[in-house]
Amino acid sequence: MRFESDLNRRMNTRDQPQTSPALLSTLRQGVWLLLLAGLGEKSFTTATAQELKIAAFETKSVSLTFPDTRGAWTRIEQSRDLRDWKIAAEPLFEVTSFHPHTDGQPARFYRFTQFPAPSPPYTVGVIGDSTAAGVIHGAEVISGGWAEGLKVHAGLDTRILNAGQAGLSSKSFLFGRQDRLNILTRTEPEFVLIQFGQIDEFSKPEEDKFTTIAEYRQNLFSIVELVRSWNGAPILVTPLPWRVFTEEGEISSTLRERSETMLEVARETGSFSVDLHQILAQHYQSISGEEIRAMSAVDQYHLSEAGAEIGAGLLVEALPVHLRSLLFNATD
Repeated sequence: MRFESDLNRRMNTRDQPQTSPALLSTLRQGVWLLLLAGLGEKSFTTATAQELKIAAFETKSVSLTFPDTRGAWTRIEQSRDLRDWKIAAEPLFEVTSFHPHTDGQPARFYRFTQFPAPSPPYTVGVIGDSTAAGVIHGAEVISGGWAEGLKVHAGLDTRILNAGQAGLSSKSFLFGRQDRLNILTRTEPEFVLIQFGQIDEFSKPEEDKFTTIAEYRQNLFSIVELVRSWNGAPILVTPLPWRVFTEEGEISSTLRERSETMLEVARETGSFSVDLHQILAQHYQSISGEEIRAMSAVDQYHLSEAGAEIGAGLLVEALPVHLRSLLFNATD
């Protein structure tokens, strides 16, 4: 996994401990490691941020403290061998300390990367299919898109860049005509909401948009890396549910596997995520048939303009508090 930030470029090797050449090669890849202080039999240990200093030991509980993090996100990872790293927490904003969950298997090493918060105005990009982008034919709105609905909720310093397109899949976004991809790379939004799944699952073979779950997963990893290449923050949004109910009155599980895969990628990459699939399924189950029809357009999947605004509002409410207050109007 590759991380880039201003902090990485300011690293130095003063006071470097005696370490093997192979380990030094690992450390010089541009990450910060945490020195775990207080070796011995203590059951609780405090770790403070240091450059290129490491200590390996076992402890039952760890408290990580960080330098000045005002206006910055911090992404934290942990490892037992300096080779395999996993996310200890989703990016945290202005965090000064953190207590990782060890689950009885404490890590021996921790590292973190900081990203400065952007300054206004903020650009929030959206990529996805018709449920995100909406469909307009001439002057007629065929279906609404939650990207357009976001504009109703956007703060004064936030602009929404709707780079979605009807019929877009993760495969055609990356390997098709790439006009949507080019919009993003030219604009480099500070935040990018990513929603694929419907077209990946149900497109016709001749359209060359279908992906297996493994391909879908890899494409999402590639899109996350693309957004981070300009230091943007990816936010993965699960695909919408179909408004099809089971005999028990619950929403069918169509596209749930794609949604779970997207959430897994978010966890593994330390990205923000919103399970809009589950949020909308619960919303559909809580409202009347008349209200569902008012949210519907064309079929049992797409949203009307009013439905897209409702969906966008539910998405905003599910964002981390600091992102919601930074980018959108208060919803309470």
